[in-house]
Amino acid sequence: MALASYGEPAMAGLIADRIAHLGDGRIVASQIDWEALAPARAPGSEPTRRHADLAASVQRRLEDVLLDLLGWLHERTGRRGLAMAGGVALNCVANSRIAREGPFEDVWVQPASGDAGTALGGALQTAVDLGEKVEPMPGADLGRGWSDGELARILDDAPGRHGHEPARVRGGRPDDGAPGSGGRAAARPRRPCLRRSGRGRRGGRPP
Repeated sequence: MALASYGEPAMAGLIADRIAHLGDGRIVASQIDWEALAPARAPGSEPTRRHADLAASVQRRLEDVLLDLLGWLHERTGRRGLAMAGGVALNCVANSRIAREGPFEDVWVQPASGDAGTALGGALQTAVDLGEKVEPMPGADLGRGWSDGELARILDDAPGRHGHEPARVRGGRPDDGAPGSGGRAAARPRRPCLRRSGRGRRGGRPP
Protein backbone atom coordinates (compact mmCIF):
# COMPACT_ATOMS: atom_id res chain seq x y z
CA MET A 1 0.00 0.00 0.00
CA ALA A 2 2.40 2.64 -1.25
CA LEU A 3 -0.23 5.39 -1.08
CA ALA A 4 -0.54 4.90 2.69
CA SER A 5 2.87 6.46 3.25
CA TYR A 6 1.51 9.81 2.01
CA GLY A 7 -1.42 9.99 4.45
CA GLU A 8 -2.45 9.85 8.08
CA PRO A 9 -4.75 7.15 9.57
CA ALA A 10 -7.49 9.71 10.25
CA MET A 11 -10.29 7.30 9.31
CA ALA A 12 -9.04 4.22 11.17
CA GLY A 13 -11.71 4.62 13.84
CA LEU A 14 -14.46 4.73 11.22
CA ILE A 15 -13.59 1.27 9.91
CA ALA A 16 -12.54 -0.34 13.22
CA ASP A 17 -15.82 -2.23 13.65
CA ARG A 18 -15.83 -3.31 10.00
CA ILE A 19 -12.45 -5.03 10.01
CA ALA A 20 -11.82 -6.83 13.29
CA HIS A 21 -10.47 -9.93 15.00
CA LEU A 22 -13.32 -11.71 16.79
CA GLY A 23 -11.05 -12.99 19.53
CA ASP A 24 -11.08 -16.64 18.49
CA GLY A 25 -8.78 -16.62 15.45
CA ARG A 26 -11.48 -15.46 13.04
CA ILE A 27 -11.36 -12.11 11.24
CA VAL A 28 -14.47 -10.33 10.02
CA ALA A 29 -14.44 -7.90 7.10
CA SER A 30 -17.85 -6.27 6.67
CA GLN A 31 -19.13 -4.14 3.81
CA ILE A 32 -17.63 -0.65 3.76
CA ASP A 33 -18.96 2.31 1.78
CA TRP A 34 -15.58 3.36 0.43
CA GLU A 35 -16.95 6.28 -1.59
CA ALA A 36 -18.36 7.81 1.58
CA LEU A 37 -14.81 7.94 2.92
CA ALA A 38 -13.06 9.05 -0.29
CA PRO A 39 -14.64 9.71 -3.70
CA ALA A 40 -13.83 7.30 -6.50
CA ARG A 41 -11.02 8.53 -8.73
CA ALA A 42 -11.63 9.20 -12.40
CA PRO A 43 -9.39 7.20 -14.74
CA GLY A 44 -6.00 8.86 -15.00
CA SER A 45 -6.62 11.30 -12.13
CA GLU A 46 -4.17 11.81 -9.29
CA PRO A 47 -5.01 10.62 -5.77
CA THR A 48 -5.92 13.32 -3.26
CA ARG A 49 -4.92 13.67 0.37
CA ARG A 50 -8.24 12.07 1.31
CA HIS A 51 -7.36 9.00 -0.73
CA ALA A 52 -3.97 8.86 0.99
CA ASP A 53 -5.59 9.17 4.42
CA LEU A 54 -7.97 6.33 3.57
CA ALA A 55 -5.07 4.14 2.46
CA ALA A 56 -3.17 4.98 5.67
CA SER A 57 -6.26 4.17 7.73
CA VAL A 58 -6.70 0.75 6.12
CA GLN A 59 -3.00 0.07 6.61
CA ARG A 60 -3.20 1.00 10.31
CA ARG A 61 -6.31 -1.11 10.82
CA LEU A 62 -4.59 -4.07 9.16
CA GLU A 63 -1.64 -3.73 11.53
CA ASP A 64 -3.88 -3.48 14.60
CA VAL A 65 -5.94 -6.52 13.61
CA LEU A 66 -2.83 -8.57 12.92
CA LEU A 67 -1.33 -7.69 16.30
CA ASP A 68 -4.59 -8.64 18.03
CA LEU A 69 -4.73 -11.92 16.11
CA LEU A 70 -1.11 -12.75 16.93
CA GLY A 71 -1.67 -11.98 20.60
CA TRP A 72 -4.45 -14.59 20.58
CA LEU A 73 -2.24 -17.05 18.69
CA HIS A 74 0.66 -16.63 21.12
CA GLU A 75 -1.59 -17.11 24.13
CA ARG A 76 -3.07 -20.23 22.56
CA THR A 77 0.22 -21.87 21.50
CA GLY A 78 2.88 -20.46 23.82
CA ARG A 79 5.37 -20.62 20.96
CA ARG A 80 8.41 -18.33 20.73
CA GLY A 81 8.61 -18.21 16.94
CA LEU A 82 6.21 -17.09 14.23
CA ALA A 83 6.40 -18.04 10.53
CA MET A 84 4.32 -16.00 8.10
CA ALA A 85 3.25 -16.66 4.51
CA GLY A 86 0.54 -15.42 2.17
CA GLY A 87 -0.05 -12.12 0.41
CA VAL A 88 -0.46 -10.03 3.58
CA ALA A 89 2.88 -11.34 4.83
CA LEU A 90 4.52 -9.17 2.14
CA ASN A 91 3.32 -6.01 3.91
CA CYS A 92 6.67 -4.85 5.29
CA VAL A 93 5.21 -2.02 7.39
CA ALA A 94 2.91 -4.44 9.22
CA ASN A 95 5.77 -6.91 9.59
CA SER A 96 7.89 -4.22 11.24
CA ARG A 97 5.21 -3.61 13.88
CA ILE A 98 4.78 -7.35 14.43
CA ALA A 99 8.51 -7.76 15.04
CA ARG A 100 8.67 -4.66 17.24
CA GLU A 101 5.41 -4.88 19.21
CA GLY A 102 4.21 -8.47 18.84
CA PRO A 103 4.54 -11.22 21.45
CA PHE A 104 6.83 -13.50 19.43
CA GLU A 105 10.58 -13.46 19.99
CA ASP A 106 11.42 -14.66 16.47
CA VAL A 107 9.49 -13.65 13.35
CA TRP A 108 10.25 -15.26 9.99
CA VAL A 109 8.57 -14.15 6.77
CA GLN A 110 8.74 -16.78 4.07
CA PRO A 111 10.70 -15.21 1.17
CA ALA A 112 8.41 -16.89 -1.39
CA SER A 113 5.44 -15.36 0.35
CA GLY A 114 2.23 -14.57 -1.45
CA ASP A 115 -0.71 -16.91 -2.04
CA ALA A 116 1.54 -19.54 -3.65
CA GLY A 117 3.79 -19.46 -0.60
CA THR A 118 0.99 -20.80 1.56
CA ALA A 119 0.74 -23.81 -0.76
CA LEU A 120 4.47 -24.38 -0.37
CA GLY A 121 4.09 -24.45 3.40
CA GLY A 122 1.25 -26.94 3.09
CA ALA A 123 3.41 -29.19 0.92
CA LEU A 124 6.26 -29.09 3.45
CA GLN A 125 3.88 -29.89 6.32
CA THR A 126 2.49 -32.86 4.38
CA ALA A 127 6.02 -34.10 3.76
CA VAL A 128 6.74 -33.95 7.50
CA ASP A 129 3.48 -35.75 8.31
CA LEU A 130 4.47 -38.53 5.89
CA GLY A 131 7.80 -38.99 7.65
CA GLU A 132 10.07 -37.33 5.15
CA LYS A 133 13.11 -35.41 6.35
CA VAL A 134 12.65 -31.71 5.57
CA GLU A 135 15.61 -29.39 5.77
CA PRO A 136 15.21 -25.74 6.85
CA MET A 137 14.40 -23.50 3.90
CA PRO A 138 17.59 -21.48 3.27
CA GLY A 139 15.93 -19.03 0.88
CA ALA A 140 13.50 -18.66 -1.98
CA ASP A 141 15.94 -19.79 -4.69
CA LEU A 142 14.15 -23.07 -5.35
CA GLY A 143 14.53 -23.15 -9.13
CA ARG A 144 17.13 -24.78 -11.34
CA GLY A 145 20.57 -23.18 -11.30
CA TRP A 146 22.57 -21.81 -14.21
CA SER A 147 26.07 -20.38 -14.32
CA ASP A 148 26.69 -16.89 -15.71
CA GLY A 149 28.36 -18.44 -18.74
CA GLU A 150 25.40 -20.73 -19.49
CA LEU A 151 22.96 -17.84 -19.30
CA ALA A 152 25.13 -15.64 -21.51
CA ARG A 153 25.33 -18.35 -24.20
CA ILE A 154 21.55 -18.89 -24.14
CA LEU A 155 20.90 -15.16 -24.53
CA ASP A 156 23.50 -14.74 -27.25
CA ASP A 157 21.85 -17.51 -29.29
CA ALA A 158 18.28 -16.29 -28.74
CA PRO A 159 16.38 -15.23 -31.92
CA GLY A 160 16.20 -11.45 -32.34
CA ARG A 161 18.80 -10.93 -29.63
CA HIS A 162 21.35 -9.03 -31.78
CA GLY A 163 21.18 -5.26 -32.02
CA HIS A 164 19.34 -4.80 -28.73
CA GLU A 165 20.46 -3.41 -25.40
CA PRO A 166 22.61 -5.97 -23.54
CA ALA A 167 20.55 -8.04 -21.15
CA ARG A 168 21.30 -8.02 -17.46
CA VAL A 169 22.31 -11.50 -16.33
CA ARG A 170 22.33 -12.88 -12.84
CA GLY A 171 23.43 -16.50 -12.50
CA GLY A 172 22.52 -19.01 -9.84
CA ARG A 173 19.12 -20.41 -8.92
CA PRO A 174 16.05 -18.27 -9.67
CA ASP A 175 13.85 -17.48 -6.71
CA ASP A 176 10.17 -18.20 -6.21
CA GLY A 177 9.38 -14.96 -4.43
CA ALA A 178 8.54 -11.38 -5.20
CA PRO A 179 10.97 -9.37 -7.38
CA GLY A 180 13.87 -8.07 -5.35
CA SER A 181 13.99 -10.91 -2.82
CA GLY A 182 17.56 -11.59 -3.82
CA GLY A 183 17.90 -14.46 -6.26
CA ARG A 184 15.85 -13.76 -9.37
CA ALA A 185 17.59 -14.17 -12.71
CA ALA A 186 16.59 -11.13 -14.75
CA ALA A 187 16.85 -10.40 -18.44
CA ARG A 188 14.64 -7.36 -18.86
CA PRO A 189 15.00 -3.59 -19.19
CA ARG A 190 15.40 -1.56 -16.06
CA ARG A 191 12.29 0.08 -14.65
CA PRO A 192 12.07 2.75 -11.98
CA CYS A 193 11.18 1.44 -8.56
CA LEU A 194 9.65 2.97 -5.48
CA ARG A 195 12.01 4.89 -3.26
CA ARG A 196 11.04 6.12 0.17
CA SER A 197 12.08 9.60 1.20
CA GLY A 198 10.86 10.52 4.67
CA ARG A 199 7.17 9.61 4.73
CA GLY A 200 6.73 9.75 0.96
CA ARG A 201 7.63 7.60 -1.99
CA ARG A 202 8.93 8.54 -5.40
CA GLY A 203 9.17 6.89 -8.77
CA GLY A 204 7.13 4.18 -10.45
CA ARG A 205 6.09 0.73 -9.34
CA PRO A 206 8.76 -1.93 -8.83
CA PRO A 207 9.27 -4.48 -11.63
